[in-house]
Amino acid sequence: MSVFSMRALLLVLIIIALFFMAGCSTPIPASRQTFNLNEQVIFENGVYGFGASISHLDVQNKNLTVTVSITIENKGNVGITLAVFPALVDPVGEEYPGSEIFFSQIAPGRIVTQTGTISLPSGAYETLKQNAALHIRFQGSNPVPYEAYWAVDFTNLPK
Repeated sequence: MSVFSMRALLLVLIIIALFFMAGCSTPIPASRQTFNLNEQVIFENGVYGFGASISHLDVQNKNLTVTVSITIENKGNVGITLAVFPALVDPVGEEYPGSEIFFSQIAPGRIVTQTGTISLPSGAYETLKQNAALHIRFQGSNPVPYEAYWAVDFTNLPK
């Protein structure tokens, strides 16, 4: 084997190794944990902590608007302020973002509920009825947002 072919082989092996390392560090959407609509998700980081739950989900305006009410319970030792970004995700991964919901100065031990909307394009609701997830991103003072997914069955929403 010539020196040139050995270098080429080594280069190919390095590229393959880099490809696998990059693939292993990328999260696989199917492996994310998805919660039921009635479950509270807890996020904690030192003195900072909160529980988040979906308190109401409703479809309105001829299936073009989804109203979502989110409840935040401050479980930490300091006040928190959160910007919350809801989105619905359909079975093929198409995401429909909603309006930002802002929670301001929630004192420790307090519970606050806010409501926002997600506007859907015509026909999207039919796809979402097959299998949907509510993806919520919580942005607080920490530069890295918290995220959670709740499974949504539009044919059987809690009352």
